[in-house]
Amino acid sequence: QNKVGTTWIRTTQLCEDTARILRSHLEGKALGLSGEKLTYAACNSCKRLNRVYLGGNKSPVCGFCRTSLPMHGAMVDASDSTFQTLIKKSPLAVVVDIWAPWCGPCRAFAPIFQEFSERYAGKVVFAKLNSDQNQQTAGTLGIRGIPTILVFKNGEEVNRQSGAIPREN
Repeated sequence: QNKVGTTWIRTTQLCEDTARILRSHLEGKALGLSGEKLTYAACNSCKRLNRVYLGGNKSPVCGFCRTSLPMHGAMVDASDSTFQTLIKKSPLAVVVDIWAPWCGPCRAFAPIFQEFSERYAGKVVFAKLNSDQNQQTAGTLGIRGIPTILVFKNGEEVNRQSGAIPREN
């Protein structure tokens, strides 16, 4: 067992498997024409996938309808209405953190997920899905415990890890 803050979490073989699979997906690198890192986000209004260049001064907006995109740094906020678009149309692997604001292990894991989203921006899309606000998607995915980390590639789930993953993995 590992201690994360005041929350004890149980690590299993799945943690190692998730880390190994995530590393295998990080071989590619998405860069813009000027060498900037980029990621992808689905618009909440028109549901279209947008390429987003990171590191700019401006807040990202949809290239189709000009609505603000649901992003915090290099992380995308996924929702019931945008989840399928994001995982099916993203050319990069998508790592999704299923969480809830009241969940202690979710809050303890959040800075680790944020750190990885910044470190691997442009190689993988990092998305957070609030299971309380997006119960339809959480139910469809068969989420039974949180936090749950899912890895999607080409629209297919390739790995799943329930429980927080320690930083060393």
